[in-house]
Amino acid sequence: MFKRQQPQQPIEQPLFETRVLGMWCRLYTDRVEIKSVTGVDTIPLSQVVGVEAGMSFGITTTGGRQYSVPVSTKKKELRQAILDARTKYLASMQPQSNTTPGNSIADEIAKLHTLWQQGIISEADFEQGKKKLLGI
Repeated sequence: MFKRQQPQQPIEQPLFETRVLGMWCRLYTDRVEIKSVTGVDTIPLSQVVGVEAGMSFGITTTGGRQYSVPVSTKKKELRQAILDARTKYLASMQPQSNTTPGNSIADEIAKLHTLWQQGIISEADFEQGKKKLLGI
């Protein structure tokens, strides 16, 4: 007798991955996963406000929490990959039209400015969103 096999869900492939001494950091389209000696942390890209790639590698979130990321090489590449993925993720969360019904372009720019002041988006994200709204 044959057993019917359940269809397997496709395994999500990371956009970027780095490993060192049994620890790893994986970047996905909506999150960063970090395996360290204390366990696995998942950081939504919407909460990433800073990425430091100096002597050590760290991620800062909207709540001010800092994560140390196990990286021995490719620090600059990982930093850029996280920033790029974050920008794409935040852009995908924006409404498709330039403005929502009842809101002016000025209202939308004010919202972007507030997000920038709160540290949710970078200055570059703010400028890019402003240009998009203004059609520049």
